[in-house]
Amino acid sequence: MVQSEAASSTLLLNLTKMDQQDVAVAYVVVYNRVDVGQERLGHYTISWATDAAPDSCDTFSQLARGTLVSDPDDVPATLERSTAVRVLKGREVQLGALTVPNGQLRLVSGKTRPQRFSVVPPRNKDTNTLSHDAAGLLSVRRGGGSFSFLLTPDANPALDREWIVIGQVLDNESMQILARLNSLPTNNYDQTPLAKMKIERVVPLSS
Repeated sequence: MVQSEAASSTLLLNLTKMDQQDVAVAYVVVYNRVDVGQERLGHYTISWATDAAPDSCDTFSQLARGTLVSDPDDVPATLERSTAVRVLKGREVQLGALTVPNGQLRLVSGKTRPQRFSVVPPRNKDTNTLSHDAAGLLSVRRGGGSFSFLLTPDANPALDREWIVIGQVLDNESMQILARLNSLPTNNYDQTPLAKMKIERVVPLSS
């Protein structure tokens, strides 16, 4: 477990001690700006604690496993091949922009071609008192309704209003990957990385 400062130790310890933990490894690839060649940054290991925010964790767990659906006939939504949403250096690394088509195609009156109805991320009423007061924390949108998630490269309590902490990065190698992601050059318009970054695959380590 990585702690950025002594004041954050209680938070991280409380997350670690929670009864139900899910763990996954995400393998990250960064392409150069002209998409010629690629650099495998490595992988980061994250853990999320069901006790922290049950519904949020359930949605994130399904997304990590590639099993999240809105309808039984849907092609599931998955984090695999997803890209970065934005990088605000020192404040947040926001991931989870899905690229793999999901949901299902349906015939709609008045349309000549089938229309895609994508998986809709569920809403929830999760709340907790955990703050973004350390580096290496995992959080999702408060109230649900989004596929994106973020990792904190440093303490940033300002995120508490719109994001809810559900877990953490687990080891030094993962923190190094987070530091690399935090340092990616971004454009000035929407802070997306200039390099093409994707989560190549996600491997759950717990049932």
